[in-house]
Amino acid sequence: MEQDFALILLDVSMPGMDGFETARMIREHPRFERTPIIFVTGIHVSEMDQLKGYEIGAMDYISVPIVPEILRSKVVVLLELYQRRSELKRLNEELREARERLLQQHSTELAASEARGRAIFEHPTQLALVIEAERTPEGRVSNWRYTDVNARALAMFGLTRSRLIGSRPTELFPERSERLRALYETVLISAEPAQYETSYGHRDLLINLFPIGGDALIASGVDITQSKHAGQALRVSEQRFRTLFITAGVGMILMDDQCRILTANPAFCAIVGRDSAELLRKSIVIFMHPEDVEVHRREVKRLLEKGVESAVFEARYFLETGAMRWVRVNVSLLSALEPTGVHTLDRTSRPSEGI
Repeated sequence: MEQDFALILLDVSMPGMDGFETARMIREHPRFERTPIIFVTGIHVSEMDQLKGYEIGAMDYISVPIVPEILRSKVVVLLELYQRRSELKRLNEELREARERLLQQHSTELAASEARGRAIFEHPTQLALVIEAERTPEGRVSNWRYTDVNARALAMFGLTRSRLIGSRPTELFPERSERLRALYETVLISAEPAQYETSYGHRDLLINLFPIGGDALIASGVDITQSKHAGQALRVSEQRFRTLFITAGVGMILMDDQCRILTANPAFCAIVGRDSAELLRKSIVIFMHPEDVEVHRREVKRLLEKGVESAVFEARYFLETGAMRWVRVNVSLLSALEPTGVHTLDRTSRPSEGI
């Protein structure tokens, strides 16, 4: 009762209990119902006795005289079968344990992946909705419904999760439902992401649509209200600067850190007596008196390297006719990230030399 057996060799005739009764008790126990039993006996050798042994579950019934080689060969075969079953059982157990470990690992990784996905889905600044297609029995997309939503989207739309989950665009956004359905179907069929701008209330949104397998899409959006307002303000500011640049009464140019002219206003062109096309990409120093070039370069270098706000100096500029003008120059850094500057020129009343 405490160990397993490869086989049992059992005499039919034993003191106090015969082999048949012993075999029957062995067979009644679940652990030994398949353990091979070989009867070995010098008595009870009739066919009825053999039949009785087989009915009990004996595998063989050997009577004297016993041939040792035959008995030994049968025992060897049964031992090998037992060893193979034991090995197979061990391998199956190892396989079961390995499968359980893999399932546990997969479950852990899946849970971690779902947690990461949920963390991304619940991004604090991006709204996200999962949309799934509803199909007719013929397989045609008939409508769409929302199956998941993050907290940011609920806050944006002012809806509860129970109100949004399971609802359709025709119910929540009837005025734009046809456009949304067309967009959803295009992304689903093409399996390519799409992007569009929309608005809700007083908020401007940039929405990205992605297919995520099956008949599902995810709509991920960000609030671009502030950036759009900032962009509009920047365009207004740029237009004001352009207007001021063109209409200014003093000469102005934009130049890079190599002193090459990027653009020039009409007043500057008038000062140096050249049109803007002729000045473009030319270095400002080629129009300057040689004795003033070093001063100009030194001041620009100091402006770029030491971060001073502006550099002011006087310099002489040659006109196309060969005449020369004294000019007060003010160079300012336009951007710390882009080493371009505003070069402002103003005529002075100082008499020109050499004219």
